[in-house]
Amino acid sequence: MRKKTDNQTTRQAAPHRQFRRSAVGLAVASEADVLVVARKVLSRVRDIRNAQGEGSYVFGDPACSIFALRIGSAAGEGMLREHPDWLFGLYGADTADGKRVSFPSPEQIAEDLREHYGWEQPEPIRWPMQLELFAAA
Repeated sequence: MRKKTDNQTTRQAAPHRQFRRSAVGLAVASEADVLVVARKVLSRVRDIRNAQGEGSYVFGDPACSIFALRIGSAAGEGMLREHPDWLFGLYGADTADGKRVSFPSPEQIAEDLREHYGWEQPEPIRWPMQLELFAAA
């Protein structure tokens, strides 16, 4: 819309508004592909941290859709307010004293996913019998 002032035509700038955008799912998780989804989550968390310097909320809804949303974003804060029980991870955020934390491994994110949905955790790796005997001697 144009506004005429002092015989000059100027453009009026639209005010900045933060619209509530709906969150877009990153992936759909299943027990069979937990590690693949965990790698996608880690990639998205790294992208958010590198591009915007913020950590990420990671949500999982009852339909197994996974969302990685920037902390402080309208979509992230809205989902946290509406569905706090969907939150299963807070990754890439600074500590209270401003120090950067390291990113989790895909295996750690996969473990969080399994715990969130109540899926069975994989069996821990057993050491070979030789090491157990060596340690006992």
